[in-house]
Amino acid sequence: MTSSIVDITSQRLKKLRVFLEHLNSHPIHLESSLKLEREAVYKPLSTELHSVVSDLIENNLFHHYPEDYFTKLKINLADYLNIKGFSSENLFVASNLYNFYEYLTELFLQKDQKVLLYTSDEFDYTQEVKYINSGRVVIEHLQPKVGNISEIHREINNEDYKIVIVCSQNFDQNELTDLVDLLPENIILVLRTSNPVAFNYINHGNKTVLVLREFPPTMTIVEPPISFVVARKEVVNLLDQLQNFNSLDILTIFFASYYTSLDNPVDYSIKSSKRPSEGYNDILMNIVRENIESLTTKNNIYNKFNVAEKLKIPLNEVIDYSNGNHFLGISEDLKEALVKFIDSQERYNYYSQRTLLRNMLANEVSLMSKKFHYNNIHIGAGVSGLLETVSRAFINDGEGYKKLYKDKALILDCSPDLYTRVVEKRDAYVEKISLNAGMVFDVDDIIKKIYQTKPKLIIIDNPRIFVGTYFDKEQLVKLLENVPEYSIIVIDETYFKFAEYENDDFDTALSYVDRHPNLIVLRSFSQSHALAGIRLGYAIAQESIINCLDAVRHPFDVSPFALHLGIKILQGTDIFEKVTQKFIQEQKSSLYQYLSEMGLFYIKSSTNSITFSTVLDSNELQERLLPYKILIHPLDKNFVRFSIKDQNKNIYFIKSLKMAMGSDLHN
Repeated sequence: MTSSIVDITSQRLKKLRVFLEHLNSHPIHLESSLKLEREAVYKPLSTELHSVVSDLIENNLFHHYPEDYFTKLKINLADYLNIKGFSSENLFVASNLYNFYEYLTELFLQKDQKVLLYTSDEFDYTQEVKYINSGRVVIEHLQPKVGNISEIHREINNEDYKIVIVCSQNFDQNELTDLVDLLPENIILVLRTSNPVAFNYINHGNKTVLVLREFPPTMTIVEPPISFVVARKEVVNLLDQLQNFNSLDILTIFFASYYTSLDNPVDYSIKSSKRPSEGYNDILMNIVRENIESLTTKNNIYNKFNVAEKLKIPLNEVIDYSNGNHFLGISEDLKEALVKFIDSQERYNYYSQRTLLRNMLANEVSLMSKKFHYNNIHIGAGVSGLLETVSRAFINDGEGYKKLYKDKALILDCSPDLYTRVVEKRDAYVEKISLNAGMVFDVDDIIKKIYQTKPKLIIIDNPRIFVGTYFDKEQLVKLLENVPEYSIIVIDETYFKFAEYENDDFDTALSYVDRHPNLIVLRSFSQSHALAGIRLGYAIAQESIINCLDAVRHPFDVSPFALHLGIKILQGTDIFEKVTQKFIQEQKSSLYQYLSEMGLFYIKSSTNSITFSTVLDSNELQERLLPYKILIHPLDKNFVRFSIKDQNKNIYFIKSLKMAMGSDLHN
């Protein structure tokens, strides 16, 4: 590992002290995991779960982002729990316990503040520490006898704790009432339990109490189930601001939704022991991290679920042109592979499948560029999950420092909101480079901004996800050669297959990884293979960078289903993706002609979407298109983006656009 990479890693990563420890212990950990896989007792999926998979395939939903179905899962889960006085607005869902504890610390913990962990005999203390310890918290442990939690008060009085986590299934209600009553208002209490008594304390006065549970049973022996929290709406709203809604793959969401359709044998119709007091929100905002209020608010006004609710139509009737989802669906070979997989022993082989996919990806990218190895590849939950990991590895949490010393990230304007949010969550500054009137960038302006701002992290999508333009080979080389060693540059190549197919002067950044130790290239299976729903992506970089990412990634961040489909794709041919690219190119030519005939300026795109300008405000145009059940993506005041669908839907979009704009087309 070069000294420059070590020097620019985050304090979180330095505190973990896992560079050598992780690499040295990994073979032992992997061997024990493989032993677990070998000794597994195979259990086939039920007929009902088979039908879930069949529905996903039949309705061609694997190309949909999971975020589209997240809200519905929360509503189903709230109905299943049926807790009196609570709704889906009181629910926060995370992909697993590791994921939840990360959000918990991001929301509440300033650097070096303490967490008190209490575990009764039903819980494995060592495992709980693994779940919680994200490298920026100090764990203190207390383990009194089962059912006796009175000693926690003495521990709280003697130490400065911010969060108290109680893992127990056996609560004495009087003792629990005393614990919550005596808990200071500036301490967060997490009750990890399936005991319904715990729900009694969520709205208890001005106390911040979260009830943490896991649901449903896991689909493999090594992959943990999803986690959910029941809490006050104010707390859930803040957690949602940190949430990566695409951290769960679509198959897991549908499996979980299936379990919510079953009868719940537990009666949760209980009342709070003490009514909530006024002024709680002020108390809450005083105990969250200082940067939380400044986070960019997510705009969910025009998502599919909200539009379906507004128009009172089924979700599948909304035609979503707002994202770059691949509309053709997965190939027949992949459909067959998935059906076989859910019935096979391979469903249990999580670690060995992850290792195999990493090796196969190294071989795949080596065919396109220079030689890469297993240690040059990092697998993550799509580009969104990969960026979260990059941010954890290299961005320092900004709290406690003067603003002058906070890390900075440089992002191009009109980039996905995700780029900004993963950095803002670390309380780092975001510097943006503005587009010119033609929605393009000048590389010299970017280089100038780099030297002016001295960013820790630079995130650039090439080709541009929302606009469709790209940096050619000459521009890319010039940019990379001017990135200083104190900066990590991330090139998001989610749509590189389309740009590579259509443009001779497009060059992937893979060719330059060996020359630049601070370069990370991100790829995804979302677009060229119509698998946005499975959440599978990978990073290519020098080994020193990959070691950093491996050290801070969440375990089980990628589902076994995603790993298997990734393997099957790489074992096959690219005939399907070539057919897709040819079809997209043909449709774009037709759509360009339609837009020209309407007198609308458009930007020639190297992706599967088109951006054009409109005389109307972009949000007003979206409102006018809602009666046609159409969603578009407003980019700024006058530019909008729409994705390319099949020929009939493309023609429908143009006709609807003409009617929606009406006489404004001629102004």
